[in-house]
Amino acid sequence: MTDTYIMYTQEVFANKYAMEAMLRDNQEVAEQNKEILFEYGLLRISFGIVDDEVNDTFKLSYVYEFADKSAYQACSRIIDKLSEKFEPTQNEMPRRLIGECSKTYMSISK
Repeated sequence: MTDTYIMYTQEVFANKYAMEAMLRDNQEVAEQNKEILFEYGLLRISFGIVDDEVNDTFKLSYVYEFADKSAYQACSRIIDKLSEKFEPTQNEMPRRLIGECSKTYMSISK
C-alpha cells in the first residue's frame, strides 16, 4: 500500500447563511477546477457540514486526499490561488479556519 497525504480543514462561520453560501461557492470552484487538481495528484475532495448542534456552531469540513506529499504541495499552490481569486475576504465574510495535514498510514475502504 502506498501512503497518501490528507489535508483536513474546518471553517467556522458566524451564521448558517454564510456557511451555506461558502459551501455552494466552494463546490462550484472545485467542480470547475477538479481536472487540473487530478492531474497534479489530487485523489479526492469531500466537503460537508459539521453536525455540531451541541455547540450550535456553523462549520464546514473539507477533506483533500493527495497521492503523496509532493502532490499535496503542488495542489496546495493551485488551491491557494483559487482561494485568493474566488473566496470572500475576512471583511466580507468573517470566519475562522482550522486546518491540519497528515500522512495516511492505514486506510480501509470497500
